[in-house]
Amino acid sequence: MNKNNMLKPYTVHYRDFQNIRLENCFYASDAYEARTLAMEFNKYINEHPNSRPYKMRKMIKDFY
Repeated sequence: MNKNNMLKPYTVHYRDFQNIRLENCFYASDAYEARTLAMEFNKYINEHPNSRPYKMRKMIKDFY
């Protein structure tokens, strides 16, 4: 498998209505895809469009 096609782990951070910082983890090809997955699969973000994910962080450096 090509190294460029591998999925990488990302943590997506966002804040809820009480300003509590929450996070979800996704495997994605890049930060944009991780953000898109968070918006698609996180019920709170879907129901509260103003709480879009604000930070994406690759969890682990490329380990392959």
